[in-house]
Amino acid sequence: MKLCTSTGALVGKYGLEEGLKIIADAGFDGVDFGFDLYLGWNQIRDGDTNSFLFDLEKCKEFAKELKHILDKLGLKPYQCHAPFPSRRDDIPEENNALVLESIKNCFYMCEIIGCKKLVVHPFVALNITKYPTTEVIHEANMKLYVPLIETIKETGVICCLENMFIGDTNSKRIYAATCSDIAEACQYVDELNEIAGEECFGFCLDIGHLLLVGLDPYNATLKLGKRIVCFHVHDNNGLEDLHVSPYLGICHWDRFAKAVREIGYTDPLDLEAGGTILNYFREDGMAQAAYDMLNAAGRHLIKEIEEENHEN
Repeated sequence: MKLCTSTGALVGKYGLEEGLKIIADAGFDGVDFGFDLYLGWNQIRDGDTNSFLFDLEKCKEFAKELKHILDKLGLKPYQCHAPFPSRRDDIPEENNALVLESIKNCFYMCEIIGCKKLVVHPFVALNITKYPTTEVIHEANMKLYVPLIETIKETGVICCLENMFIGDTNSKRIYAATCSDIAEACQYVDELNEIAGEECFGFCLDIGHLLLVGLDPYNATLKLGKRIVCFHVHDNNGLEDLHVSPYLGICHWDRFAKAVREIGYTDPLDLEAGGTILNYFREDGMAQAAYDMLNAAGRHLIKEIEEENHEN
C-alpha cells in the first residue's frame, strides 16, 4: 500500500516546489493536493473572484506546472481536494454557481496531473442554531453534485463525498452533520451513482471527523465498504479538529487497520495531518522532521493493515 499526505500546510507556508520537496524528502509516495488553498472560506463568503480557480485556462497552466514539479520530485497525485465550503446557505445563489464552476475546473486539473479522485465536501449548514431539515440539506447537495456528473464523466475523475461535522462557537460543542450518519453517507453515494447511471461517486472516510462525533472507525468503515475510494487519516483529542499524526490522539488505530483490511482496501492511504506542523511543530526548521515522523507513523499503520495478526 502506498502512502501520501495532504499538501496545504506545507505549500501554504513554503510555496509549491519547496513544500512538495519536504514531502518527497520525507519518503512519501505521493500527495493529496489541496486546491482549497487557492480559494478559501472568506473568499467564498465574500464572493471574491480573484482566484485562478475561476479561470479554466489559468487552471490548466497551473496543473501543467504542478505536474512538472510532481514528476521531478517522484510524487504521484493519488487524490486532490476541492475548495470548501462547496456550497453555502448564507451567500447569493450566483456565488454558489461560481464556486461550482471552480470545482469543475478542479476536475480538469486532476485530469491533467493524472489524479483519479477529487474530494468535494457535501453541503453543511454553518449555523447550528438555524440548522435546516434533512430534506433541505439533501436538496442543496443535489444542486451541488448532480451538475458535476457531466464533468466527472468527461474527465474520468471520481467525485468523493466526505463525512462532516459542525461546530458551535457559543457552546464550543461539535455536532454531527452531513454524512456523519454512515447510513446517510451510503444513501448519498448510491443515489448519486443511480442518477449518473454509472459509478461516478465514492466516499472519502475522514477518520478525524469520526472521532469528533464519537463514531468508531471499525464499524463506519465496514458499513461503507466498497463505497470507500479514499481516506483522510488523522488524529485528534475528540474535541478539536486538530489534523495531527496518527498515534498522537485518541483513535484506536488497530481497529481502523482491521477494518481497512477486512474491506479489501489496497489503494494509497492519505495522511491529512497538516495540523502536525500548524498546531505543534511550527518553527521553520522543524517541518522536515515532522514529516519524517508522519511518514514513519503512516508506514507503521500500513504495516498494521497488511498484517493479519491484530485483534479488535
